[in-house]
Amino acid sequence: MFKHLAGGLLASIVISSVALGGGTATSFDGALIRGDTVGSSSSVTQFTEVVDPDSPEWVYRPFPSSPLTGHYIDFSDNNVLFNYSTVGGLELLYGAAFQWVFTDVDDSLADFESVALVDSVGDDIDWGLLGLEVIDANSFSIDFSLVTGMPNLISQGDRFELEISFVPAPAVTPMIVAGLALGRRRRRD
Repeated sequence: MFKHLAGGLLASIVISSVALGGGTATSFDGALIRGDTVGSSSSVTQFTEVVDPDSPEWVYRPFPSSPLTGHYIDFSDNNVLFNYSTVGGLELLYGAAFQWVFTDVDDSLADFESVALVDSVGDDIDWGLLGLEVIDANSFSIDFSLVTGMPNLISQGDRFELEISFVPAPAVTPMIVAGLALGRRRRRD
């Protein structure tokens, strides 16, 4: 009897681990994230960082002598914040086909399910025009094509925040129960 029980339990554990796929974390904290910028003809890796909830993962300053010019990207929990600091108005100078692509490099996160704009500030820019897409289980993108050029001007303090939803992990308990049921089969002599 124990031989059959152990076999069924082993089968259920194998089924559970296969069903879970990659990682199971639903928070970016501690995950290894890569950010690539994709233009009309090329892709450039801008950063690969372990997410620290207390500091931005990427800071860009086009004018290094001015600490107030530029923007940063900060991952925390299941959110991504783009915060812009500018002197006066600065036209968003992304190319017509510009986008950011973010990837879970070490597959520690549960699969990405959706990306949604949850907060934004900007008098002269419509962040609702961003194209948000889950590319695959480990990558999502932010397409800036519709917010490039005039009249979209970024000003001091403009920002947007995204919320990432993860695919829920399958329930392990029913799989264990099913495994136990399989293990209880009796042989007839």
